[in-house]
Amino acid sequence: RHWSQRTMAHHPPGLVLWLQCLTFASGAGWNDDNIVLQNGQWVQVDIDPLPGQPAPPPPRDDRWKHNDTSIIVLIAAYRERRCPDTLVSMFKEAMYPERIFAGVVQQNAAIDEDCLAGDCKRIGSP
Repeated sequence: RHWSQRTMAHHPPGLVLWLQCLTFASGAGWNDDNIVLQNGQWVQVDIDPLPGQPAPPPPRDDRWKHNDTSIIVLIAAYRERRCPDTLVSMFKEAMYPERIFAGVVQQNAAIDEDCLAGDCKRIGSP
């Protein structure tokens, strides 16, 4: 995917390099991992850059190795039906779920399930 100079000017250099190394495969399904909507079609994103391609910058320090470091996850969801499952999976798969702080901003239609309510329903907690 090619990014214009104007688009690249609005993002930090590390993010731009990471975005440039993404490759897209067409024909992704709604339940596939790592999908984005591109030109009206769901495509799967390869998040592992090819050898020799730009990659995200390394961490600035070793705080990510410590068992007491907080992990902040922010989710923006527009009519996202998989949001509750994402929250359940995130906490279930985490080695230290007590370190995770999640924030969800959602925009739903009246018929859509609320992300937090759906998460609570799935884990059996109010």
